[in-house]
Amino acid sequence: MEGKLEDFEINAFNKLLALSGQSLDTISIGPAQMNPEVVRDLVNNGYIPKPENWDTDQTDVILEMLLDKEQAPTLGSGRFEQNLLTLWGKLVEWIFS
Repeated sequence: MEGKLEDFEINAFNKLLALSGQSLDTISIGPAQMNPEVVRDLVNNGYIPKPENWDTDQTDVILEMLLDKEQAPTLGSGRFEQNLLTLWGKLVEWIFS
């Protein structure tokens, strides 16, 4: 659960992003250059392991993962697997349609 200062910081940051027409979920950050929405999708669909505190504080967990250079290979390989399986599925669908 977020603290009051963290809530204020996130809300202020989101308001600044909204003024620019963006949201936190759409900005690519960190060594893996992914956005939080992609990381959330990777975890929720089982492409990367669910981190500790995932169920209680997803925003902080995602930001920590994105900013941690040691997590970049895990994030990158999860995204690669997701893309590969998606493309494979489309190819199979195309072949048998």
